[in-house]
Amino acid sequence: MQADFGIIYTSHMQLELKITGKVQGVWYRDHTRKEALRLGLRGFARNEADGSVIVIAVGSKEKLQQLRKWCETGSPKSEVNSVIENWSEEEESFAGFEIY
Repeated sequence: MQADFGIIYTSHMQLELKITGKVQGVWYRDHTRKEALRLGLRGFARNEADGSVIVIAVGSKEKLQQLRKWCETGSPKSEVNSVIENWSEEEESFAGFEIY
């Protein structure tokens, strides 16, 4: 699902992902960070109380799409059930890619 109607794409976009399934306790955030840095993206990955992982990343649309695709599989021990995405113009400024 891509909710990007009415968005004017600039050189940098922000993508928020909510990943559900077996994504906590399986190094999902660490592997996401490595993939995001490999793609040159900035942002963070955070565990949520409901067992999901939230990822917010900023970068080019092409690189963000690659990260989104990667998140469908994730780390070797993860079992992803769903990836919900929300696209927006760049809203937050990040220096790197952090894990919370």
